[in-house]
Amino acid sequence: MTINLFEVEDKLGGFWWEYLRVRDFGYLTKIADKKALDVEDDDILIHKEMAENDSGMKFPEKIYHQVLEGETFEIASNDVRLHLAKLLVGFINQKQKLPFACEYAKHMKNGAIAVNFTPTKFDNFQLKFRFTTIKNIPGASDPDVEEVAEYIRSLSHVKEPQFDGMIGGAISHGVKNLSLGEMSVDDVKNLRQIALASGKNTVFVNEG
Repeated sequence: MTINLFEVEDKLGGFWWEYLRVRDFGYLTKIADKKALDVEDDDILIHKEMAENDSGMKFPEKIYHQVLEGETFEIASNDVRLHLAKLLVGFINQKQKLPFACEYAKHMKNGAIAVNFTPTKFDNFQLKFRFTTIKNIPGASDPDVEEVAEYIRSLSHVKEPQFDGMIGGAISHGVKNLSLGEMSVDDVKNLRQIALASGKNTVFVNEG
């Protein structure tokens, strides 16, 4: 199904949108066609706009939207983390691997395990789940939290998720190559937002 981001409403202005495809934790920071973004149920859309706090510090304000049956609904950031944590458990149990951009963070005495999902250097989701939700650990019929934590630490990662016509993920940030002649007004606005978010005043564009 497709979503027209120009029709998704919230209190933020501008066209700075990012996309999280939850089935493989693919993260796209440069959306080529905002009028027809291919999405799936449960995916997350992230609307961003630069804001300024009382101290004059600039930061990206974020509003999350979840896709359900072709519609979008605002969702709180904590609910996004809960949603992703549940999907992460399913991912690990099915593939015995970690998604791209996910790293073990810590485990706690209450039996919770935390994994950091960091799709960009500006976005970090700490996902927490009960150690008992992780199944089929080799050589451990009834593992404790320490054994599950060690298992999570030992897992390899899947390859960086790909998107049709462009690259997504934590390293490339989903930016496709554009010549200056191909750049739209939205492309220029996105470059400005990226520069502001990174604290830089200049963005270099390679014409080649």
